[in-house]
Amino acid sequence: MKRRAACTILASFFLAAMLFWCAGPAGAAPLHAAPEFSLKDLNGKVRHLSDYRGKLVLVNFWATWCPPCRKEIPSMERLYRKFGNRGFVILGVEEGEGWAVVAPVAEELGITYPVLLDRDGSVSHEWHMIGLPTSYLVDPRGRVVKEFVGGRNWLDPQLQAQLLRFLPPLPSRRPVAHAPAAAPSR
Repeated sequence: MKRRAACTILASFFLAAMLFWCAGPAGAAPLHAAPEFSLKDLNGKVRHLSDYRGKLVLVNFWATWCPPCRKEIPSMERLYRKFGNRGFVILGVEEGEGWAVVAPVAEELGITYPVLLDRDGSVSHEWHMIGLPTSYLVDPRGRVVKEFVGGRNWLDPQLQAQLLRFLPPLPSRRPVAHAPAAAPSR
């Protein structure tokens, strides 16, 4: 009897752990307001997360020394170019390094989206970032709707489908109806 109870408790614990793990990093995060931040970009301009309200924002925490970060950036850049004209923005938040280290790497990787410098790690701490790379999807209302821990291929169709749910649809390309030609007058 005690053995059966112990097995039931152990199985319950295992099931709970599996559910927690499966809903973890790449699962949907509960909706909550994205913590505001103000960071300088590589040109010295201060950028605020609130400047992008009304847009879909992917906040990507990365570092120049992080191989998975560097590996995912080219697909992230292509994603930015693909959806940037639809109200999609990527903010690359580089953790812990300064302009002299980050600027050459950003140029080498061909990054055209804003790269922000979190020199002291305070922003990543406030966002409860647990590893690099980590990205957070912030909806147009300023709420974190998804968390992605670890590197990704941002060109994956399933991943893009998740992003497209939050972007406005493309305008339809209906053929323009032409009025019938007027009959020649006699």
